[in-house]
Amino acid sequence: MLGGRLKSYNSRVKGTFLVAALLTAASAGNAQQLRDSVALSLGLCELMSNPNMYAGKRVEVRGHVTQGVENFTITDDRCAGVGNAVWLTYGDRTESVDYDQRYAAQQIPRTGFVHNEQSERLQGLLQAYRPFAPNGDECGESCSYYQVFATITGWFITGKQSGRGRGGLGHMGCCYLIVMERVSDVTGKRTEVPFGGLYACQTDEWHPSNAELAALPTPMVQQRTPYEDWLAWRMKLFSNITQHWQDGKVQDGHVDFADWTSSDLSRQYQIRTGLDKSPTTIGRVVCSPKPAYQPMQPTSEILCSQKYWSEPQHKSEPPVHLFSAPETESAARSTLSTAEKSWGTPEFPLLTNICKHGASRNYDTGSCSFTTQDGKTSAWVELGRTQKQKKKNAQYDWNNIAWSAFHVHASVCSE
Repeated sequence: MLGGRLKSYNSRVKGTFLVAALLTAASAGNAQQLRDSVALSLGLCELMSNPNMYAGKRVEVRGHVTQGVENFTITDDRCAGVGNAVWLTYGDRTESVDYDQRYAAQQIPRTGFVHNEQSERLQGLLQAYRPFAPNGDECGESCSYYQVFATITGWFITGKQSGRGRGGLGHMGCCYLIVMERVSDVTGKRTEVPFGGLYACQTDEWHPSNAELAALPTPMVQQRTPYEDWLAWRMKLFSNITQHWQDGKVQDGHVDFADWTSSDLSRQYQIRTGLDKSPTTIGRVVCSPKPAYQPMQPTSEILCSQKYWSEPQHKSEPPVHLFSAPETESAARSTLSTAEKSWGTPEFPLLTNICKHGASRNYDTGSCSFTTQDGKTSAWVELGRTQKQKKKNAQYDWNNIAWSAFHVHASVCSE
């Protein structure tokens, strides 16, 4: 009897392993079948104009790839009148794929991602940017050394329908999605963003009268204004603003709702309107490289990696860097030293670009920007210090108040 039961049990175990083996083989076979299926090669504009036609299909598209804070997309500026951003995710990042599947209208194939020289080059070019602008502000993808273009092969996925309209994928449901299997033909077009260099900046403010404000272009009030019209209006607005300083019209550059920055980051205009109905202020910043520290002109392609360090977040752990002296630079440099040790990188001979700070009642914020002589390593450090709340309109004495370092962002590049 016992022998019969053991025989039966062994048969079931063997059967279980056999089924598991068959399922594994079938899964591997399906994945290989998916990888071997022919991708539809088409333009990004065509894909975005007919998303339902290509939903759930393997596609191959080429476009401008950008990656930054809450952004990893491929776009094509030639797609007039079409929402032209498609979110990207790597096929071998299981957590991301599982998360996207919750909002996807089609089943996302599990096919992995091909890591090779092209994929490494894509990441190196996407991370090739300055951590700070010449004026010392923290910077990101708007300070990229390249416009990056690539051919993406993967699965095109649309979002689930909802009562409010088409469901989206990506950040805030912004986009459609391509689950990437491979990248190829990666190229980088050099931007005007300077590589390295130390800068001196001049800041001016204009407080326009009511009559001067009325003479500026007024915003478009009609709903669903096409992006091209909105952009043209903002460019016209900032071109009118530049006339106050006789700087000439703005062209290209980076435009947002309240500011415009030139393509080489040397000039910026910013509109500031107080929440308490205080008068509008328009700021102007013009930066020039210091004669002995001009930007470098790399002889070959620049590839970079971005590194970060942050103050411990646990309440039981005090801030790592507290200083009794009020100088931001000494606090920032000491913090950089600890950050470099945590990254396992050598301490670089960093030159100071700009350190600045500004108090707001009982809180004082500060930042310092640094770079090496050759521009291949640069860093931005955020600091702050505070005093206990006092009476309204009290004057605060900042002497001997300790600085606390919150954040370090560094870029390490090579040619």
